[in-house]
Amino acid sequence: MKKKLLITFIIVINIISFSCVTILNFHKHSLILYAVYTIIVIITLILSSIFIKKFQNIEAVLKRCPGALYILDANNIEKVEFISNSVMELSGHDSTFFHKKNSNFTNLFSQPERDDIDRKILSSIANHDEFFCISAQGLKKDGSTFALENVGHIVKLKNGKTKIIGILEDASEKINYTEEIERQIKEKDILLKEIHHRVKNNLAMISSLINLQIETVKTKSAKEALDTFRSRVTSILLVHQKLYKERGATAVNTEEYFTDLADNLIYSLSPDRKIKFFSEIEKKIKLDIDRAIPLGMIASEILTNSLKHAFDEDKKGIIKLNFCKSSENFTLKISDNGKGFPEDLHTSKNDSLGLQLIEILSNQLNGSVSFSHSDGWNLVELCFPVFVEDANFHLEESQPSPYGQHV
Repeated sequence: MKKKLLITFIIVINIISFSCVTILNFHKHSLILYAVYTIIVIITLILSSIFIKKFQNIEAVLKRCPGALYILDANNIEKVEFISNSVMELSGHDSTFFHKKNSNFTNLFSQPERDDIDRKILSSIANHDEFFCISAQGLKKDGSTFALENVGHIVKLKNGKTKIIGILEDASEKINYTEEIERQIKEKDILLKEIHHRVKNNLAMISSLINLQIETVKTKSAKEALDTFRSRVTSILLVHQKLYKERGATAVNTEEYFTDLADNLIYSLSPDRKIKFFSEIEKKIKLDIDRAIPLGMIASEILTNSLKHAFDEDKKGIIKLNFCKSSENFTLKISDNGKGFPEDLHTSKNDSLGLQLIEILSNQLNGSVSFSHSDGWNLVELCFPVFVEDANFHLEESQPSPYGQHV
């Protein structure tokens, strides 16, 4: 386009100059006018030569750019105004292919997708979008197809015209690489599931052996000790069971986990007593295995203590569990309306293995535990910090669920 304008400009200058000389041909200063005319022509030719050279240099640089660059007129997207050498290498066509009268930019794509590509580009122009990205099947000169990605930038020039500057890319390697990663991830998921499945089965076997041992034990204290040990094994078993069922097998859904843990403990430790269990657990919170196991064991110790010691055998009772997340901390609260804690209770100064475990596991979570009593309720509260990676496990919708009740 610039070449045409330049040639037109030179012709007009020459015609004007020649006309002036012709009109004044018989004037006494005609020799001077001829000289002026000659100078104008020489200057015009020098300037045009410089301009053309610069334009050719820019065009040469663009043609040799590594990206498959193209330029289209937004008013006629079928016509190619410029293509780099990489486009020709990508498609197998030479430059004459793109400048034929019946040539069309969409000929670079397979036949079934051409109309759809036209529609998407025109839609982007109509919506005044700055960019568009289209993935389709490219068509080479030899008829073979390949994955082609078309990224275009819609530019409005100062003269009011709109151009499309885009880059074409062979996306075959990218797709193959993505598919390979997906295959490896799938294999990893299968392997993790198998590991969790085997650990779960082994823990289930240990739990069954404990049950058999309980049947042979005579003393009440030994049975209670084995019951408590079985509860601890169950808290770990449930984590691996949840991970085995979860897709991706990297995090545990705390709502489901705490519900199943409470059900198991109530069934094994207090099947005939009228103890009601209420839970308020924030939905969609997920924790990785490194924190789910210690958290589950802490909850198991507290719930076991409440079920065993907070209520007399013939007395009704209520146990509540609350788990939520703030911007800085996770908070677990377990309370009951039973007998209450001893006044001198302190986890670090107590001989109870359960309390010592709570202290050790809370330290493992970088958290803190507190015990309190108010208005007839005994409360154990655990707080531990939220990590940056927890954002990956906290899905959309984060609302507390209504109280769940177990009798």
